[in-house]
Amino acid sequence: MIRVLHVFGQLNRGGAESRTMDIYRNIDRTKIQFDFILHTEKICDYEEEAKALGANVFRLPRFTGKNFFAYRKAWQAFLDQHGSSCKVIHIHVTNFAFVFLSLLKNIPMRIAHARSASDISTLKRMLVRITRPIILKHSTHYLAVSKKAADFVFGKNTKDIIVVPNAIDAKAFSYDPDLRRRMREELKLCDSFVVGHVGRMSAEKNHSYLLKVMKALQNEHTDAVLLLVGDGSLRGALERQITELGVKTQILGLREDVSALMQAIDVFALPSFYEGMPGAVIEAQAAGLPCLVSNTITRECAIIPELCEFLPINTSPKIWADAILSQRSHTRRMTLEEFKRAGFDARERAEWYEEFYGKGKS
Repeated sequence: MIRVLHVFGQLNRGGAESRTMDIYRNIDRTKIQFDFILHTEKICDYEEEAKALGANVFRLPRFTGKNFFAYRKAWQAFLDQHGSSCKVIHIHVTNFAFVFLSLLKNIPMRIAHARSASDISTLKRMLVRITRPIILKHSTHYLAVSKKAADFVFGKNTKDIIVVPNAIDAKAFSYDPDLRRRMREELKLCDSFVVGHVGRMSAEKNHSYLLKVMKALQNEHTDAVLLLVGDGSLRGALERQITELGVKTQILGLREDVSALMQAIDVFALPSFYEGMPGAVIEAQAAGLPCLVSNTITRECAIIPELCEFLPINTSPKIWADAILSQRSHTRRMTLEEFKRAGFDARERAEWYEEFYGKGKS
């Protein structure tokens, strides 16, 4: 059996963590087992499930920049204790992997996984360029969720990058009219035109613009409602903006039943400034939803092109409102077979990972 050590900040319901857990649930665990290094003392959303599947969970201090040497020392202590049994390490935190990668030279397979395509912070963009040579030198394999993410993290001239579909449990999201009816009744949305968004409440998701879009839509169509799934540091500011604009909104916070909530939605909207590969857009397409997506996001997320429309976010919110309204008569359908053919179904993608991680035997 090969044990793969995944390095995350946390193991909560974020995109990278959710996609990794989708693979973990579907991979042959008699051949491949996952372990996790986390940079938090808090118990994470997926932690108990991961342990039940057979994972070991290790903790390291969060890297702050000021604790550079103490952080490397903590990594060295971990490696002194567990390094001899570690053959494959899969790093999802490329933003600070430069600090510890050079310590991993005795681990045969060192995977760096690019998951972000940009950042609105000039400082962070500069840090990526400065630390890129360290990532390239000390990693043995390069994965990316999209070509755009690969170029951002590894550089446009780097070869041997594998773009791996951000596969989901597509069957769990498949359109179910009975579940849709039940969820809309539960949320008291039976007669509403529901615009949905799933994502962390942080700057890159551009919720503020989405609220302006909804205001423009609700000015003309009072039955329109915004359904927000997620939480984050900007929640308080967004709640104040919702009150100021008078936008009809339900904030559901962090939820375990996103696949069911997708059934209740009519149109999915994601006006993000940047994404590596937006998992929520992929999930929405699996649910048969039309998706309005910012044109700053890679077209690679359009698994079913006719379901995705890309719009600028430096334009009037009414442009988005009109585009959302144009989808009001959309007829949903099953998309599972298309996801399988595109390589975005976790059950089939898990087989690819079994073979890929198998290279760590030597």
